[in-house]
Amino acid sequence: MAMDKTRHGAVSRWAGTLVGVLALLGATLVSAGTARAESEVVPPAGKANWVVSVGGLSNWSQEQEDRDEHYRNWVRLGTYVFQKDGTVITDFWNFQQREKPLRTWAMHADCGGDVPACGLRTVAGFGAQDRPSGGYRGVYRVVGDQVEVTWQRHRDGSELPRALVEKWGLQTGLAGGKAARIVSPTFYENLSATVTMPVGDSFSNYSATFGVGYGSNAPLDSSSRVPLGTLLTDDHYNKEKYRGAFVSFKVGKDGRRFVGREGAGGDWTFSGETREKREPQHLTPEQAQAENPGDPWRKCSGSECIGFLQTGTSCQKQEDDVDRVRYIGEIGSGRRNIEEYWCQGLAQGRECYEANSHARPMLQVIDDTGRFRGWVGVEAFTHVNPSTLEAAKDDWWKGYWGVFDMVSMSEMRPEIPHVAPRTFSKFDIPYGNSSTSGFIKWHGTALLVTFDGHNRVVSGCRYASFTAYGPGGAKKNWESPRVCTGDPDRTGNAANSTHRFIAGDGYDLRVEDWGSQAHRVQVTYWAGETREGGYLPAGTVDCSPDHVRCAPAVRDGWPVTGFRLEHGASVGTGVITWYNQSASVSGNNRARSGCRYIEMTGFAENGATQRRTTSPLCSEAGADKQFSDTRIDFSSAGLKLNKIMVTYWASDEGDHSYATKTTQVCTRTGCATDNAARWPETGFRVAHGASNATGAITWYNQSASVSGNNHVTSGCRYTRIVGHSATGAAQVWTSPPVCGGTDAAFPSVKWEFPGTQISRFTIGYWASEDGGRTYATKHIQECTRAGCVTDNAADEWHTQFRLTYGASVGSGELMWSNRSVNFRGNNHVVSGCRMVQVTATASDGRQLPKSSSLYCSAGDRPFGGTEDSMLSFDQGAVGVAQVLVEYIVDDGAGKQVVASTTCTRAGGCV
Repeated sequence: MAMDKTRHGAVSRWAGTLVGVLALLGATLVSAGTARAESEVVPPAGKANWVVSVGGLSNWSQEQEDRDEHYRNWVRLGTYVFQKDGTVITDFWNFQQREKPLRTWAMHADCGGDVPACGLRTVAGFGAQDRPSGGYRGVYRVVGDQVEVTWQRHRDGSELPRALVEKWGLQTGLAGGKAARIVSPTFYENLSATVTMPVGDSFSNYSATFGVGYGSNAPLDSSSRVPLGTLLTDDHYNKEKYRGAFVSFKVGKDGRRFVGREGAGGDWTFSGETREKREPQHLTPEQAQAENPGDPWRKCSGSECIGFLQTGTSCQKQEDDVDRVRYIGEIGSGRRNIEEYWCQGLAQGRECYEANSHARPMLQVIDDTGRFRGWVGVEAFTHVNPSTLEAAKDDWWKGYWGVFDMVSMSEMRPEIPHVAPRTFSKFDIPYGNSSTSGFIKWHGTALLVTFDGHNRVVSGCRYASFTAYGPGGAKKNWESPRVCTGDPDRTGNAANSTHRFIAGDGYDLRVEDWGSQAHRVQVTYWAGETREGGYLPAGTVDCSPDHVRCAPAVRDGWPVTGFRLEHGASVGTGVITWYNQSASVSGNNRARSGCRYIEMTGFAENGATQRRTTSPLCSEAGADKQFSDTRIDFSSAGLKLNKIMVTYWASDEGDHSYATKTTQVCTRTGCATDNAARWPETGFRVAHGASNATGAITWYNQSASVSGNNHVTSGCRYTRIVGHSATGAAQVWTSPPVCGGTDAAFPSVKWEFPGTQISRFTIGYWASEDGGRTYATKHIQECTRAGCVTDNAADEWHTQFRLTYGASVGSGELMWSNRSVNFRGNNHVVSGCRMVQVTATASDGRQLPKSSSLYCSAGDRPFGGTEDSMLSFDQGAVGVAQVLVEYIVDDGAGKQVVASTTCTRAGGCV
């Protein structure tokens, strides 16, 4: 009978009673090495082939000195094969903490998109050519929902010094009876961050303390392994969540050594969508919300691996980055997979992180029908010196040593720790061009909530407030500093800077007196025109420990949305509280010139309208004019209120000739500018690493204006904007370069083509990592009145070329965009004079040549990679058809082409 999973203590309770049961059965059992009873023995749950993770984890080192011999944690990952004659065989990979196993390269993970193209690593000893490092032979018995395994010999048949005994709890009926699970007595018990260590020999008579395994009758060789690409494309897998428990020895930030428990996997799905959204009966509403909607994992090019850039994680902020890079790869034979993940900010501006990543050997869980159901795995983390990548001499024992399962939630029903696998919630509240964003970190038993975020102020004054709610209606409040345009930020930068508030700088709420953690935090963004007062809520979200994203908030149970209307320096702001058949609008009108008023038009479900207006305010009045509880109400007609159109009317002459200037349409989920009521506006964003340039294009009939901001976290960056007319004419503007750690707004720049309409913009982001000596284009967007899209599938295509003449070599790469190509490389000259010439041919036959300098000294001369090496066909909608690369020598007899290659975007160089 299957163990009742709702009773988490069941696994440990059987340990005491099993002694008596085994004593009664002792007479029927044969001694080690002899034949079993003639009748066949049924394997656990009838499943012969198992993948199993076992660890010897101990927190005893807390009370002892930090001597090398004290760190004896170990983990092993392997297979158990239960045979019908009552014998069992295991093969495993074993990792010992005192042996300090390092990470080793397994494959290159080029997944495209935002996922860095990096090497994927595993633990040394688990490489593609590494066979299992050990194995045992023994006997087993199954009594009810318990399994006892006795290992008697090594895999080669030599006897062990003593028999090694393991006692497992058995869970059946998984995946409709097509799979089963074994767990050590306290692997799932209590399901909190505090792990109950097994007592005496309740799990083993040797140093094994925790373990988990899954069995079926599917073969254990490579024939049953499901390709990783299939996990991304098959609906049976890509909309499923894979979760479990991770029990590990680790070292806390305060140096404390302990064995703890946390969640494995996450709320992400491979497709960015959950099966439960289509079949909600499978899981609870909380489980049905994917963490990465619309942001799927990506298949790697040229390697059997997949990658994912997990945004907004619990990674400690580094270089303004909290994203986590994840890879899973397939290596070797059998059901082997490897996982590696690391916090992107630890790379400190470089593409890849090569030091203390989490490398995890894993084995696929396959059910009787051959369906993939997840993984069991281990982590063997040796702390290395980031500079040398060798095991650190003084703190090599830091890191994680543990065992985990990460399996299908709907089919395998893993036990998820009560502590949230993510201890943070992400909030993001925009208001006009200003915004506040960041993370709320839930510290669980510490009864502490901290805030880590940014307040980006582009106009007016802004601040964020945080209200934590606890038991019995208890609540506590905290506010970020009030920041106005032009205020210096923490680093002394001013004007349009991002003002940061950091956990640990007093930005926290301590709730020890509550006796329990806060169950909710409400974040509100407040907007005002002056520092002293007049602030109104511009947006509110609710956050909880159970959700990684904060949700739009309610006030007294009703939705609240904020609007902002601008004309020149005048501003109309307000908030709408939505009821079923009515709404209440409150706000402020600030006239800086002329006269202004705000109109609110409510639309009922049948199209009926109600109109309300504020009284006009003229600039000579010299004050703001607030309004409160302006009602739009369809309750007398029994109609639901669907939307409210808020319009800013202006008379710049101060008379009665008003015209509409800005309109927003508001619903219960938010307000959006109604572009039909004004000139169209599209936003752009080009980025490289954590740096980015953002802005907006306002389109007129025969002209347009562009404004934006360059946010640079490392290196130097500038934005190049090319406006194109309908007849093919072009105008170019380049922003001033900005170097690391600052923001620089660029003012409104106007493009004008008299007599013809402007058709599109090409916006390129150029980056330099050497202090501004050389720049290369990194991201391009094409913008029209319909919006902006990235100019190609992956920012740039790269094609490698290599030309030789004797011992001299000209090599490099071409970087393709839709209408342009850039080149960079190196000229290695042994004798004579050499140069590289690149000629681009457009699809309409036009050609553009550019060359490197002629280099006549023995050595290396880098070339290209700058704006000067860009070959661009800006006029007309033409593309680069092919590129001719030539190696030219001049040894005193004039220039001669001695080698050449023709390159295309898709076909490479021939």
